Amino acid sequence: MQAKVAIILLTINQKNKTLECLRSLSKINYHNKEILVFDNGSTDKTIEAINEEFPGVKTYYSAVNLGVASGRNKAAEIALDLINPDYFLFLDNDVTVEKEFLEKLIIPFAEDDNVAVTTSKIKCNDNSGLIFSAGGCKINFWLGKTSPRGSKKRDTEKYNKPIDCISNGGCMMVKKSVFYELNGFDPIFNPYGPEDLDFSLRVISKSYRVRYVPEAVIYHEPQPSRSSSGGKITNEYMKQKSKNWFIFLLRHASLPQKIFFLLFFAPLKFSWFCLVEMLKGNLKLPISVLQGFLKFNRTKFSNK
Repeated sequence: MQAKVAIILLTINQKNKTLECLRSLSKINYHNKEILVFDNGSTDKTIEAINEEFPGVKTYYSAVNLGVASGRNKAAEIALDLINPDYFLFLDNDVTVEKEFLEKLIIPFAEDDNVAVTTSKIKCNDNSGLIFSAGGCKINFWLGKTSPRGSKKRDTEKYNKPIDCISNGGCMMVKKSVFYELNGFDPIFNPYGPEDLDFSLRVISKSYRVRYVPEAVIYHEPQPSRSSSGGKITNEYMKQKSKNWFIFLLRHASLPQKIFFLLFFAPLKFSWFCLVEMLKGNLKLPISVLQGFLKFNRTKFSNK
């Protein structure tokens, strides 16, 4: 008998992308699945459109945007009650999938009881042949950087080998028992990031495995380049990114990594960032970074 999977999509004001994702999911080969779309406060009538085109898809509307971590936790709670799955599949709502991706994702769990999370290969959907993510995320605490493995690279044989990894949240299948053992995603990272990387690292810290499954393939829009001059980085984004990075760093980095980043690299990087933004006549973003750091200092930090 196939294990039961609850596919969880979060959305907010992305009706057309969510519908496209659901059309793709309706064609997959794996049958013992149900889909729950959790709407984080859309005003574009997403739920109404889903109910009309996909009456079998479960939906939930939250009048308040709960953020990614709390939204996914609440969606999992609802899915547990309505679907009672063996696995949760947390999937971005702006992806399309290959027909076999779900049955491929679930294979490692049967092969090894210690596997707690699996993640797919994510390719760009622009026919470029480039990778969005192939094997989770690389984290460099020394330099304060995270980057999807294989991002913007050609899809070569290198990315066709299964590996243990740190899964990002674009496609993350989680064993139900482990999800609740770890109390799900940590709301301290609301409204966004890096709750997915934090969850993966907590899974690994419990001696479970996180596996990259290259045969499971989905497609995502290419990652947009972020540019303050282009208006794509907002003050609120920088404030949240700063706060959440310091929480993430202190929770998971080694002592030497923390010392190097906090005493050497962070001041250097911030000074350079200030200089660049001053030359553009923009002091708001550096101030937002400092506000994020101060907000982090006021956050009641607790290890899980």
